[in-house]
Amino acid sequence: MTSARQTLLVVSHTHWDREWYRTAEQFRVRLVPLIDEVLDGHGPFLLDGQAVVLHDYLDWRPERRDALSARLCTGAVEAGPWYVLADTLMPSGEALVRNLLTGRRTLGALGVAAPPVLYCPDAFGHPAAGPALAAGFGMTMAVVWRGYGGRGWPAGDAARWRAASGEEVQLYHLPPSGYEHGASLPTAASDAAARWPTLRHTLAERATLPTLLLLNGADHHAPQTQLDAALDLGRSVLGDCDIRRATLAEFAESRGTDGACVPLPVVAGELRCAPSYVWSLPGAGGSRAAHKRANAGLERLLVRNVEPWTAHAWWRTGLDLSFAERALWRLTLESHAHDTLCGCSIDAVADAMHARMQAASDGARDVRDQAVQAIAGIDADAARTVFATTARTVLVSNPVPRSRSGLVDVEVELPLAPVPVGPGSGPGTTEPRPVPQFSLGNPALPVQRLQTSRAVVLHESPHHYPRACLAWRERVLVWAPELPPFGTVALPITERRSRPRVPSRVSVQGRALSSDAVTVWFDAADGLCCSSAGHTVRNLLGMESVGDRGDLYTHEPMQDTHREATCVSQRVTMRGPLRAELTLAWRVPVAPRALRSSGGEPLVRRAGHHVVEVGVQLDAGATWFRLVVRGTNRESDQRLRLLVRTGCAGSTHRADAAFGEIERQPPPLPQAGDTEVPAPTAPLHRYVSRYDVAHARGTTLVSDGLTEYEAMLDGTVAVTLVRSVGELSRADLTSRPGHAGWPSPTPGAQSPGPWEATFGVLLHGLASPETRAQIATACDDILVPATGRTVAAIPPAAHAGLALEGAHLAFVACKRSDDGAALVVRCVNLSSRPAQGSWSLPGLEAAQLARLDESALGELPVCENRVRFAVPPHAVSTIVLQRN
Repeated sequence: MTSARQTLLVVSHTHWDREWYRTAEQFRVRLVPLIDEVLDGHGPFLLDGQAVVLHDYLDWRPERRDALSARLCTGAVEAGPWYVLADTLMPSGEALVRNLLTGRRTLGALGVAAPPVLYCPDAFGHPAAGPALAAGFGMTMAVVWRGYGGRGWPAGDAARWRAASGEEVQLYHLPPSGYEHGASLPTAASDAAARWPTLRHTLAERATLPTLLLLNGADHHAPQTQLDAALDLGRSVLGDCDIRRATLAEFAESRGTDGACVPLPVVAGELRCAPSYVWSLPGAGGSRAAHKRANAGLERLLVRNVEPWTAHAWWRTGLDLSFAERALWRLTLESHAHDTLCGCSIDAVADAMHARMQAASDGARDVRDQAVQAIAGIDADAARTVFATTARTVLVSNPVPRSRSGLVDVEVELPLAPVPVGPGSGPGTTEPRPVPQFSLGNPALPVQRLQTSRAVVLHESPHHYPRACLAWRERVLVWAPELPPFGTVALPITERRSRPRVPSRVSVQGRALSSDAVTVWFDAADGLCCSSAGHTVRNLLGMESVGDRGDLYTHEPMQDTHREATCVSQRVTMRGPLRAELTLAWRVPVAPRALRSSGGEPLVRRAGHHVVEVGVQLDAGATWFRLVVRGTNRESDQRLRLLVRTGCAGSTHRADAAFGEIERQPPPLPQAGDTEVPAPTAPLHRYVSRYDVAHARGTTLVSDGLTEYEAMLDGTVAVTLVRSVGELSRADLTSRPGHAGWPSPTPGAQSPGPWEATFGVLLHGLASPETRAQIATACDDILVPATGRTVAAIPPAAHAGLALEGAHLAFVACKRSDDGAALVVRCVNLSSRPAQGSWSLPGLEAAQLARLDESALGELPVCENRVRFAVPPHAVSTIVLQRN
C-alpha cells in the first residue's frame, strides 16, 4: 500500500506454548537446549514475549544465569513484557496487570527491561482495554494476529487502537499466516526465487508504513540454521528491499517513527472476530468450564481479598507477606497461558492446571486469614492459651472500600474437649454434649442456623505444636450491623439463647419468596417469575442441551439434538428469616445421536438426561436474588446451558470486561470464503446486562466465574454450564475446517461428575452511570461478600481501613506497590463524564498519581488522611499512597 522503499526487519523467534499437546515438563526438555543454542549463537532472538521461559530455563540451568543476563542486556535475547503469553479475554484486567508486573520483575532481576511492545501473536482475541493496558506500561505498539483483519476492519497492517478512556497504541497486524510467515526461510537458490517474492508481496500489499516485519520462527522452533545465508539469498532475489536482522524493540522504534508522519485509521473496542482473515477460536470459552470458573474464583480471592488484606496488614502492623502473594500469583499466572486457560490442551495439562489452582487457593485463604488476624490484633501465641475454652469470637472482615451491612455466612466453632496427639494419646472418652445454644454479638444479632456437624479443629501458633479439640461446627447466617470499609468487626460468641429483633427479613408464602425489595415465585403456567423496582419478568429460567460434535476450540451443534428442560418439582428448602430458598428440580433431555470418532468408527449415543437442581435464594436486605445451580454430568459430546430470559429483547447488550463495561453487537453473518463461522458466544466476566428502552427497564445476570455466554435477540442470556467433548482438535468441522491443534483424545474434557455454578439476578432501570454503580455494588455483594471465621481470642476492637468515595467510581484493586514501599489503589470511572473522588486511609501522608505499572505521574495533595482526585471518562485511576 505504501510506495516508499521498504525495509524488511527479520525478527527470529520461537512461539513457545508452555504446555499444550505436551506437559510443561515435556516441553521443558526441548526448551533448555533451545535456549542453550540461543546463548551460544549469534544474532537477536525473541523468546515469544514472555518471561516464564527464563524461570523454566534457570530452574534447570542455574549456572547459566550470568550468560543469560548478559545476552538479555545486549539485546541478543528478548523476552517479555508478559510473564506468560496469556489469553487476554478471560482474565480480569487486574490479572493482566499482574502478568505484566511479574514479567517486568522477572526481567528486572536479570538486569533488563522488556521491549516496549504488547506482543500478543496467538491470543484468541484482544480486550477493548488493550490500548489502556499498553499505555499504562509505557508501550508504544501492540502486535496482534487473531480477532482482527479482513471484512469489517480497515485495510492494511497498521492502525491506531483506541480505548474508551482515550488511550491509544499503534497496532501492527500480522499477515494471515501469523507469526509463522517467515518460518524456515529457504537456503537453496531455486526455493528462494519462488518464496521471497511471495513473502514480500503478502506483506507489501497490506503495508501502511515502509518498515515491514518478518517473524522467522514457529511453534517450539529453535533458531533457524544458516539464517544469514537465507537472508543473503533474499537480498539477491529482492534487490530493491533492505533486509536485515533486528530485534522487536528496533521494529517498534522504526514503526513509531514512520507512524508519526502517516495518518492511520482508528479502531476501537474488542478485536474478537475476523472470519474472513484468520481463526479467532471463540468456542474455547466453554471448554473445561469448571476450570475456568475455578480460575475466576482464584483471581477474585487474590485481587479482592489477599492483596488488600496483606497491604492493610503491612500498612498497619508492618507484617510483610509479599513473598507469599507473589508466589501465589506465579502459580495462578502459569495457568493463564492461552492453551491452558482456554482449555484447548491435553488432559494432563488440565490436571496440572487444576493442581496449581487448588494449591494457590489453599495458600491464598491462609494468607488472607493471617493478614486479617494481624489487622485485628490477634496474637496467635496468646490465642493458643484459650483455644480449648469457650472464649470464642467470630471475626468478620469486609473486603470492600465502603461501609455495608447484611448477611454474613460464618462457621461457629464451639469446643467440646481437647484432642491429644502423641505418646499417651490413646483412646479416651468424651462425654457427648448436646448442640449448645449460642448468640453472636453484644448485643446479640439475628442468626439463622443452616447446618451442624462435629469436627476436629486445629489451632497453630509460630512457636508451638498445634492444639486440637473436638468442636461443634455450625454454619449460620448472621445479620451484621454496619461493617466499616476494609475493616474488621468482632462478634463474641455467648452460649445463651436470644431472640434479637430482625431489622430486615424474608418471608415465604406457598412457592413465593418475598423481601422488602424483591419477590420471586414459581407459577405452574409462567414458571419462575420475579418482580423488583416496578419490573416483572416471567418464565425467567430454562435450560437446554444440544449434541456437540466439535472439539476443544470450536462448538459445533449436531442436527436435531436440541432439547429444552422441564421443571419437574418445586419445594421450599429455607424459610428465613434471613434467607429463604425455593429449590427447583429440572430434567434436561439429551437426544440420541450418532457421530464419528477421530478414528473413523461410528459411535451411537443413547438418549439420556440431566437432572439439575436450582436453589433460588433470596436474602434479607438484598436488591437481587441468587441462583445456585448444581448437577452431575453423565453425558458426553453435548453442551448444557442455563437460559435466563431477561424480558429485554434487542440486538445489542452491555457486558463487563477488563476495566469497564462494553457494548456488544451480534456477530457478522457468515459469507463464502470465511475461514470459520462467526460464533454467537462471547467472553463472560462478572455480568451481562440487557435493556428494554420501551419499558425503561433492565436486567443483569451476574456469574461467579463461567466464561461463555450468548445474548439472543429475544432477550435470553444463555450461559454454558458444561461443554463435553472428547477431542483436542478435529479436522472435519463445517464451522472451522482443518485442525486448530494436534489431534489427541481428551476424555477428561467430557467433564464427568458433579458441577456447580452460582448466579445473581438484578432488576433495574435503563443504562446510566447510576445503574452501572448499582450493578457494581450488587457484583461486590454477590461475589465479594463479607466473611467471618471463629478465632480463639478476646474480642479485638473494630478496625476501619481504606475507603473510596465518589459518584460513578468503582473499586478495582488495593495492593502493596511492586517496590514494597507504598500502597497502590485503583478505581474506574463508570461514566462518560469526568468524575471526582477521594481515598481515605488512617496514616496517609502523601500520594502520587501513577500509571498502571505504578510509575509516578505527579504529586497529589493529602489533607487529614484523604487524597482527592479526578478521573477522565471511562478511565482507570491508579494512585500510590505513602505513610510516614
